[in-house]
Amino acid sequence: MYRRKRIKRKRSIMRGPLPVKHVLIITFLFFMGTSLISLWIVNAAIEPTLMRYAESETKKLTSLVINQAIKETLSTHNDMDKIITDIPKQGDDIAVDGIQFNTEIINRIRSETSLLIQNQLSEIENGNLSSFDYLKDRVRVKENGSKGIIHEVPLGKATNNALLGNLGPKIPVEMETISDIQSDVKTTLEPYGINNALIKVYLEVEVHAQVIIPFASKPTKIKTTIPMGMRVVSGHVPTYFNGSGTGGSPAIQLPAK
Repeated sequence: MYRRKRIKRKRSIMRGPLPVKHVLIITFLFFMGTSLISLWIVNAAIEPTLMRYAESETKKLTSLVINQAIKETLSTHNDMDKIITDIPKQGDDIAVDGIQFNTEIINRIRSETSLLIQNQLSEIENGNLSSFDYLKDRVRVKENGSKGIIHEVPLGKATNNALLGNLGPKIPVEMETISDIQSDVKTTLEPYGINNALIKVYLEVEVHAQVIIPFASKPTKIKTTIPMGMRVVSGHVPTYFNGSGTGGSPAIQLPAK
């Protein structure tokens, strides 16, 4: 007798929909991933423009503090006209008077100015704005009391569009000084008129700061040059003047012997 073999039929398993819990987890992960990618793309697109604007505003603010400090320092000195002094001529053969720089006055002004700028920037960073009326409308101290000067840059500035420039949320910009104030005295000598020279003395102040915006920071350098004094040194009036010196040589007739 033959036995019949029973063929087992494979049952097709019909899987139902995913549980609601799994759907929520997958949706949440997908949403977070796309949000982070979108945020990274947007930040990479607007960061250069915001950083340029923040750096520009920081330079304006720091230059304002430097100029105000130099103005206050110079206003307390009544001997500014003695920065450049004359040296009397020794004999009639010398064409011009000699000059000399009063290094005592120059170094004193330089030291006082650097110290005043350093103190004012430190006071502003710490939120002590009681004596800085010219900055109260432009500076807002961080609410947590930490150091930093903050500007508020509208997000619309990143579009470079005049109509959208003041729209959008405010992006905080922080500035912190990262080194001591550097100052130096420079002099220049320029031709002035016929056989004259214009001598100028400048005070050059340099501040190194860190500009900080969300997710980015950049070191910047602010340099300001302020004139301290100038003087015109006159020589003898020449018999012949050849202008800029580009013309031909003059035809001079020698006297007959």
